[in-house]
Amino acid sequence: MNSRDMGKLASIGLPRARAKSIRALARAVCTGRISFEGVVDSGDFLARLCEIPGIGKWTAQYVAMRALVEPGAFPSCDLGLWRKPDGLFVIQPEEIDTFLRPVPVGRLPGVGRVTGEKLAKLGIQTVGELRALDLSLLEPHFGRYGVRLHELAGGIDGSEVIPHRPTQSISVEDTFEHDVPLAELGPMIRRLAEKLWSASRQESRTARTVVLKLKTSEFKILTRSHTPGSPPSSCEELTDIALKLRERVDLGPQQRNRLVGVGLSNFQENERAAAQTALFE
Repeated sequence: MNSRDMGKLASIGLPRARAKSIRALARAVCTGRISFEGVVDSGDFLARLCEIPGIGKWTAQYVAMRALVEPGAFPSCDLGLWRKPDGLFVIQPEEIDTFLRPVPVGRLPGVGRVTGEKLAKLGIQTVGELRALDLSLLEPHFGRYGVRLHELAGGIDGSEVIPHRPTQSISVEDTFEHDVPLAELGPMIRRLAEKLWSASRQESRTARTVVLKLKTSEFKILTRSHTPGSPPSSCEELTDIALKLRERVDLGPQQRNRLVGVGLSNFQENERAAAQTALFE
């Protein structure tokens, strides 16, 4: 990895900024600056990882989770990655209470900022504290959702598990090493459109809407979309629509962008496939 050039890393789909940070981590390991051997204090290890350009807290935690034996090394923002090496584990029925009690309530499905703030006013920060609260006290504050909160805190969720859902949207993005003016995004948009078109060929359904996404240097996210009369039928057509969406972005000449993305959404059944299905029904 340390010897890979940026072009090869980018060719496998890595944004250039991410590729640069991965290569910096590899270089740190090869030079001995970072070692996975004999780590005792995971806090110090995470701090040293975060000193590497482009390596943030989440990435450092993920690297630690994959590499360390110390069981407390896990990304604090993602329950699904608490166990290594593959990030998957089974919670037995008798373990549900022990597992859930210390989890922050913000990790529960449906608990966003507003609900989290309401729970905080009631003195509830963890699932254990929520579980200890009587249902009769939740309903006046949250209505029918109070019942849902009470059940989730107890590890009860009757939602149907759907392992394979139809694709609703696909997208590709690139984060820049240096912020780029809108007028200079053309080559990036073309490259992303080619990558997106290739990915869309793997889908059995057809996307009707093209989306352009920008993130400014101030981290403001802008999106523009267009649904043509008929779905894009070629990479060239997709690229043309994405470039025209750029013209609809009203930013001053001094405004720079740190990310650009091109996406497809509004997937529908292929008309030809639908007609064949109807023929044999």
